[in-house]
Amino acid sequence: MEGQYFSVTSITQGELDLRIGTSILDAGKDIDLHRTKGYLWALWDIWPSGDVYRPPYLSGIVKHKDEVLEIASQYALDNKINFDNDDEFNWLLTRQFKSLLPVVSYIKKGNDNYFLSIWDTPFHYLSNMSPSLLEETITEDQLKEIACIYIPEGYSLTPNSDYAKGYIKRRAAYKKSTATPIGVGNATFIEFLYSPEDEWMVLECRWVWLRHRIVKKTERFIYVEKAPYKGGGTIKSGWQSYISATCRIDRKTLEEQRSFWHKPTCKTFATLSYNKKLKNTRFVDGFESSDEFDDYVIELPESEISPFAHLGC
Repeated sequence: MEGQYFSVTSITQGELDLRIGTSILDAGKDIDLHRTKGYLWALWDIWPSGDVYRPPYLSGIVKHKDEVLEIASQYALDNKINFDNDDEFNWLLTRQFKSLLPVVSYIKKGNDNYFLSIWDTPFHYLSNMSPSLLEETITEDQLKEIACIYIPEGYSLTPNSDYAKGYIKRRAAYKKSTATPIGVGNATFIEFLYSPEDEWMVLECRWVWLRHRIVKKTERFIYVEKAPYKGGGTIKSGWQSYISATCRIDRKTLEEQRSFWHKPTCKTFATLSYNKKLKNTRFVDGFESSDEFDDYVIELPESEISPFAHLGC
């Protein structure tokens, strides 16, 4: 089922050294590496599974629990975190990062034209490391020849594009984040659609709504973030802010009916004019609540937002 799901699992410096040979937890002299703990976190836009070929859309490593909670809070998921490694979502993430099989992920771009990316293990991808091998344009024969070198004996080349697609999105997001913002110094107006905090509230007419930021509009569709808007106190920044899990709303249906049922997430999205009660209702965004909310928000320009350093690659 589509939605927003958060996983976290503890990881020792010893395990990091085993997989990537890098000391990123600042383990000092005379410290037991196997007791120096950090956290691998992951954000999914679909129910997590133990399938190592289906990665989360965002992930990374931090040193402290507070950093995990801060990241999760930006997606309104901080109250759903369980640090128990035996938790279902966390166990599935642990299963992925402990796999020692290489990730061979490719995309067919055209006739006899492929994009190939390879990581030594899934953990290299989860920790935002670059592919150990990247070929942006190769033939099918070249793809098979290279794959045979990396795939262990007894395994076959499995159609798998998710890691490659995820890498392309992350690379593009990082490039955007390092470019000079257009119109630096100008405030940004944000538009929203609204979704009930719980779907039963629609039937019971108990109007407690969550605001979802509109990311993009086209002639046919409107794309809104799955995560509720959290307000100015937890603005996302860094390259991760350029990657959003979204719901695709049929624009014609929304404009005609003023609401839209999004089947994959089992949520109703509505405009401000959907119901007369919505005009003077209570909005909940996890940052502040009010009985009188306007249908717009002004955010500070990106140049005035301090990035969260621990969210970087």
